[in-house]
Amino acid sequence: MKTENWLPETFTVEMDVYFDSDNPNMAYEIYFLSELNKYNEATHGMFWDPIIISPEGVRFKTFGSNAAELEATGTKNQWRHVSIAFNKRSMKVYLDQHRLINIPNVTGKPVNLKIKSDRRIEGNAMVKNVFIAEGGKKLYDQVLATGKIVTYGVKFDPSKAVIRPESVGTLNGIVKLMQEQPDLHFSVDGHTDTDGDDASNLKLSQQRAEAVKTYLVSQGIAESRLKAKGQGETKPLDKGTSAEAKANNRRVEFVKI
Repeated sequence: MKTENWLPETFTVEMDVYFDSDNPNMAYEIYFLSELNKYNEATHGMFWDPIIISPEGVRFKTFGSNAAELEATGTKNQWRHVSIAFNKRSMKVYLDQHRLINIPNVTGKPVNLKIKSDRRIEGNAMVKNVFIAEGGKKLYDQVLATGKIVTYGVKFDPSKAVIRPESVGTLNGIVKLMQEQPDLHFSVDGHTDTDGDDASNLKLSQQRAEAVKTYLVSQGIAESRLKAKGQGETKPLDKGTSAEAKANNRRVEFVKI
């Protein structure tokens, strides 16, 4: 993305990156400045440097750490989910469910996006499911404005209702909202794309909605405040057939009831 200043002042970037090598130097570099020859310290501040993603940890300048749980899984044949949240001045970076960077006051403004890997290191570099969203509205503001929260951060194993670890951040945000707003009740609605037959998709979406409800209850939310409803492929947000359209339709919604 080379268009200057296309990132808003509050945004999130998510992606999945693959590590197929035992080489500990294998890493991805995420730049918020695509052309270093255009660097201006007053404008770009700290963002001369990239966010460096390894199989076990994250680094940005002098910030960052490794996660022992990720180290235990090894470095070979591993997908990792990267989440970066930028809010005017603060930046948080997650690797799977682990928050490994939390900088409350970042100098400089991210302006665009570049993802880089070192081709001198043996191993295949693969990136998928890149998702960029403008932020700004708090969850409760979304409920007041639209009557629901549409999320893409709740991930499941393919064709299953098993919630993946990288979903914890999104789900815990819903838990916190419901703790702060004790009168709030939600229908957890699961949605699928059009791959597969209608009946199977409806069943899978119901199972996934139930799995999310079960997680919220396990975190202390009263079951009486929640319902689970599978919508299958019946309510697409995007009626196209491209991979992007299908990704837009795979979602979990929290609908106020």
